[in-house]
Amino acid sequence: MRRMARKEPAADLIDRVEGSLRAERMCRPGDRVLAACSGGPDSTALLDLLARLRGKLGIELGVVYVDHRQFKGSAPIRKRVQGLCRRRGLCFHGLALEGPHALPPGSNEDALRGARYALFSEVMAREGYQRLATGHSRSDQVETVLMRILRGTGVAGLAGIPAVREERYIRPLLSCSREELQTYLRARRLGWIDDPTNRKRSILRNRIRLQVLPFLRRNVQPAVDQALLRLSVAAARDQEALEQWAATLATHPGRQQERWVALSRLHQVPDAVRLRVVLSMLRALHHPGANLEQSRMDAILAQIARAGPGERWAMDLPGGFAAGMSRERFWIRRQGIAACAPFRIRVEGPGEIELPNGGRLRFVLQPGWDRAVASPGRAFFDGRKILFPLEVRSVQKGDRLRRWGGPGSRKVARLLLDAKIPRRQRASVPLVVKGKDVLWVAGFRRADLAPVEVDCDSVLSIEYTPG
Repeated sequence: MRRMARKEPAADLIDRVEGSLRAERMCRPGDRVLAACSGGPDSTALLDLLARLRGKLGIELGVVYVDHRQFKGSAPIRKRVQGLCRRRGLCFHGLALEGPHALPPGSNEDALRGARYALFSEVMAREGYQRLATGHSRSDQVETVLMRILRGTGVAGLAGIPAVREERYIRPLLSCSREELQTYLRARRLGWIDDPTNRKRSILRNRIRLQVLPFLRRNVQPAVDQALLRLSVAAARDQEALEQWAATLATHPGRQQERWVALSRLHQVPDAVRLRVVLSMLRALHHPGANLEQSRMDAILAQIARAGPGERWAMDLPGGFAAGMSRERFWIRRQGIAACAPFRIRVEGPGEIELPNGGRLRFVLQPGWDRAVASPGRAFFDGRKILFPLEVRSVQKGDRLRRWGGPGSRKVARLLLDAKIPRRQRASVPLVVKGKDVLWVAGFRRADLAPVEVDCDSVLSIEYTPG
């Protein structure tokens, strides 16, 4: 009797990954794909799986490793990843957050991610890679959806991690759980090195992974993972439909920097679609904070809903923008910030100050973080590290902002230039300063200074209301 060939352990996983790559059109024959590998189980599995599939997919594969310089002993991880590449004949790019990309030890996850992706982009541009593959798994998807629920997200947030983002970022492992990937590595006799930061309970994602999800599985809903995945699929489907509906309401360029849409068209659709139209108009104008505070967005939607024929109104938005209605149109446009001579105001303690541009800054010192969401108009700092007196002033030559979620620092003047604020009007943009450090360019961006940690018992909240 003829003996049937035994199927390799975890062979169905490689078939599933290939199916995801093809179904989601993550890459095309001839593409150069860069796989990000940290040495952990998910990214190690990604490296091995893509190396095995590269011939069938017709792709050229390279690997990038980034040393974040956040803990000692990272040299063996780099050496291990480099060895995996050498044995598979893959081009290895070993990088580190150093020099202009350096971040201090203990930097938050957003800052590290921003710096890491900045290096990825540099390698892709220099070496001609079209795609960046990351090892996000189905388990990451579950954690992300739950984390966003806890933060009060909308439909777009519930959709979770997309398989493809901006056509260049791909996630081939979203159909695989973390446990399946580890089983695959054991079957392939491949080890991995766990990042010690994955055990830090101060990081929200780690608390969800190590505490919240195990509690829910044990005491509330054993199938909570499947339930959250179904929710993300349903939300992604709804989000796509809403975006397509919003796209049918064509917005038009107006005079200079302006977009408008007929008010009658907006009245024919529900608020969920109107919201996406407003956001698309902001993106078209390169608004520096397209995710407006919820209160402002609610005010805009309420004005649109109750507007009658011939009604006129206008509302200032952060960053030198305005929204309003006239001639039966809803519009968003750039507007000049009122010209203003350079100014300097000393802030002795909590309270509210009035600015020369007609705006206001409110400083509140509170015993803990109320979990309110930061925005271009509101920033939070560790009150134990940022002490009064502070200073609010105009931009000065040489002012730099340490980048939040990115490497190094940026000139404040360059930030305002990128936001299309004319040179003669930049003096009216308020900077919150402590000594020589720029803490916040109000209405635009905060610095990577004194972030609020989970156990912080003193939080400085600063809110900016434009004039």
